[in-house]
Amino acid sequence: MGFRRAGAAFFAAVLACSAGCGLISGASDLEVDPQFGAAPPFEPDGGLVEASPIPRLDAAADAASDANVDAAADGSSRVRVMSFESGSLTGAQGGDSVMGSPQIATGAGTLAGLFSARFEERVSFVQANFSPLDDLYATYLVRFDNIGLGTVVMAQVSSAPVPFGGGGSLQFGLDAVEKNLIAVSSGDATIATGGRVTQGPVYRVGLHLRQGNAGVGVIEVFVALRGVAFGPPVITIKNRAVGRSQAFSIGNLADGNLKATYDDVILDRAAMPPP
Repeated sequence: MGFRRAGAAFFAAVLACSAGCGLISGASDLEVDPQFGAAPPFEPDGGLVEASPIPRLDAAADAASDANVDAAADGSSRVRVMSFESGSLTGAQGGDSVMGSPQIATGAGTLAGLFSARFEERVSFVQANFSPLDDLYATYLVRFDNIGLGTVVMAQVSSAPVPFGGGGSLQFGLDAVEKNLIAVSSGDATIATGGRVTQGPVYRVGLHLRQGNAGVGVIEVFVALRGVAFGPPVITIKNRAVGRSQAFSIGNLADGNLKATYDDVILDRAAMPPP
C-alpha cells in the first residue's frame, strides 16, 4: 500500500532512505493467515540463528510458561510504556515527539485507565525513541472508530530516532484495498497482509522484529481481542534483513481517514508483554 506523508521534512527523510537504508531488505518467506490462530508457529530457519526460544504467550501455553514470560516482560527488559496516565501525550508516560494534533481521550472514550491517545486527523501520531535494539517486542491497544478511505498506517518502526520517520521504516497498517486486513509495508510496497479487524472492538496488536544472525531476521504480527492471550502470529515474514529498531510511532501515520484510539503501548527487548 502507498504511504503519502505530509510535510517536506517527513517526505525527505523517508525517501532518502528508500533506495538502500530501509529497515528490511532481501528475499522473503511469508507465512500469512487472515484468520486468528491458524498460522503455524514460528520456526527459525533460513539463516536465523536463535540462542534461545523466543518467549511468547500463545493459546497453548501452560501456567508455568505464562509465568516465565510474565517475569521476563515485567523485569528490566522493559523499554518503554506509553499509558498516557499523566494526561499528556509526551513525558514519562507518553512519547518523545508529536506530529499533527492528536488528543487525550478521557471518560467513556478511554481504553484503559483514565486517559488514552486519540487520533482523528491525517498524519497525526506520537513517536517514542530508544537505544538501538536487535529485538523489539511491542504491544498496544487500539479501537478503530472510523477506518474510512485512503491509506491507513497505525504503527511504524524506524531504524533511526529522527522524528517523523527518519531512517528506514517499516509500517503496520490496514490493506489499501481490503480495509479489514492488517498489512505490513516498507516504503510503497506491501509485503504481507493477514489478521482481520473491524470498527468498534478493542484489539491488542503485537509486533516482533528480530534482526537475527548476519542481518537475516524475522517480523511477526499478532492480533487478539483485548484481554486475550495471543495465538500464533497472523503474519510471519522470514529471511529478511531487519535493521535495528530505534523508534516506534502510533496513530494515523498516513493520509487515510482513520479515527482511532490507542492505549497501553508497551515496548520490550526480551518478551512479548502479556495481556
